Amino acid sequence: MTQQVGAETFFERGRKLAQSGLFAEAIVAFNHAIKYQPNWYVVWYECGKALMKTRQINDAIVSFKEVIAIREDYSPAWNSLGMAYAAIEHHEEAIISYDHALQLNRHGHKTWYNRGNALMKLNAYEAAIESYESGLKLRPDYALGWYNRALSLTHLKRYVEAIESYESALVSRPHFSSAHHNQANLLYKLGQYDEALTKYNRVLEIKPNVAQVWLRRGMVLRRLNHNDESLTSYNQAIRLAPLMSEAWYQRGKVLESLYRTDEAIASYQRSLKLSPHSLEGWVVLGLVQQSSRSLEDALASFNVALTIRCTSIPALSAKGQTLYQLGRYLDALETYDRAVKLHPESCTLWYARGKVIDRLNKSEEAILSYDRALEIHPEFDRAWYRRGITLSRMGLHGEAVSNYEKALAINPNFVDAASRRRIALRHTNGNLVKPQ
Repeated sequence: MTQQVGAETFFERGRKLAQSGLFAEAIVAFNHAIKYQPNWYVVWYECGKALMKTRQINDAIVSFKEVIAIREDYSPAWNSLGMAYAAIEHHEEAIISYDHALQLNRHGHKTWYNRGNALMKLNAYEAAIESYESGLKLRPDYALGWYNRALSLTHLKRYVEAIESYESALVSRPHFSSAHHNQANLLYKLGQYDEALTKYNRVLEIKPNVAQVWLRRGMVLRRLNHNDESLTSYNQAIRLAPLMSEAWYQRGKVLESLYRTDEAIASYQRSLKLSPHSLEGWVVLGLVQQSSRSLEDALASFNVALTIRCTSIPALSAKGQTLYQLGRYLDALETYDRAVKLHPESCTLWYARGKVIDRLNKSEEAILSYDRALEIHPEFDRAWYRRGITLSRMGLHGEAVSNYEKALAINPNFVDAASRRRIALRHTNGNLVKPQ
């Protein structure tokens, strides 16, 4: 067998094996062909492609470099070398290879697309968009180009343009479910809930068994106050993916909206069994337990949250409120003291701290806490109101009246403040008013 005949025989064998998906066997055949004709660049190229299929990326890089060493102007080899570099996350080298390919052939739309992908991996989103657009000028119906352009636009928070780019992808691929799904997510983010629901429904027409889509559909239905339908959607997500903690969590939220508190608690607990380190999950569970007057259970949930993040302001605030409701005022004060040290510009924390100190009969210290809240937020009507109550308790009824009036100036419909003002006026020397 001559060198040429031997090389051609093994090359044809390798090509047929590769076409049949037998890439490992094809590589063996291509290597035999290379032994016969080591300078035949086509064999090196086909061998490199087969090596890529078997995920032997470093060997594929060697093959593509051999092609280039033999024939430097072969643009497909530069493109494939770029793809090989991208496969091992060497995106800078990939871009260099794609640029070589484009110097040789500016009309390779897939090379522009591949280059865009590498740039996107490097967070160079503007440059990636330019690369995708160069490819799309050559092939306007290339759905993947529009799709990845949309991904880059999304990273830049150019959501409306991203939605339009997904729409362009759908012109040529109307059943492109991922494009419909991503469009729906962006519409949801933009608050266009009806349009988002239409898109989620379209995805489910194409792929009815995707749990994530049922989950997202449930979320948009809840935003539209279709709580029963939302619950049905979450239940379907859970049927498809019973270990999806987010579905159990969102199901708990909609059950709360339906005033099915016990079921909501059970759903949150199921979510937390699956994701026990969810800070938000423990806080939300604690809040619903608190609202249902299961205060000891709520306290336990907030304590778990604080083992996850001891500086969590929502957990500290909720724990302080629960201790206040339990009458454990010293413990509540300690909790609020921790909270205001971490977040000294929170008017609500200073206000809540003042209420606790009031319960400990430390009126002057409570006033100082309300003052701090009002320095931060002078229009805080409830802080003026509580400050007035404390002043009345101290016998300073005239000042209390002034505080109630400030609360009423901010909120004229503040019934309790109006009632307290009338009572304080009756106690003000020389300013008694007739009962109304």
